[in-house]
Amino acid sequence: MKRLRFADNSSTAGFTILEVLVVMIIVGVLMSIAAPDWIAYLNNRRVTTVRDEVKQVLEEAQNRARSERQSKTVTINIADPLPTLSISSTASTASAGDQRVLGGEGIREEMIALSTPGGSNTLTFDYQGLVDDSATLPFIIEVAPGNIGGKKRCVIVATILGSITTGDENECNTSGWQ
Repeated sequence: MKRLRFADNSSTAGFTILEVLVVMIIVGVLMSIAAPDWIAYLNNRRVTTVRDEVKQVLEEAQNRARSERQSKTVTINIADPLPTLSISSTASTASAGDQRVLGGEGIREEMIALSTPGGSNTLTFDYQGLVDDSATLPFIIEVAPGNIGGKKRCVIVATILGSITTGDENECNTSGWQ
């Protein structure tokens, strides 16, 4: 008569606790190395996105001034915790419909800071799309990460004709455009 053999319960399938811990430590070290670069990359993308949107708003205001044959004023709302621009027919009548929050859904309060080193927060395009004579040129709008530091970007209105360009870091200095 054949004896019944029971299966050997000492299975070698799976991972030991030590192997799992070693893998988790290696993954943790790799994540701690990669995380700061990833965060810096995301912040640079946000700043670049907002800068591009600032340029689009300025170009839209300039085009609307030409097409409607009416002066348009762009106001940079520096005091707002979110980066905001508004377009209006005069500096004092910006309506809520013309106000733009820049950066989309991914931007939270104080994540991006707008500034104008020249002191003026408004730029007016006349009925021909030219920059108003009273504007101090170059008119620079700086876009920088909020409280965390990082590379700043800028939009520069360099000439009375309304030439709008973008710049990075050193190109944003007002002294370089004098």
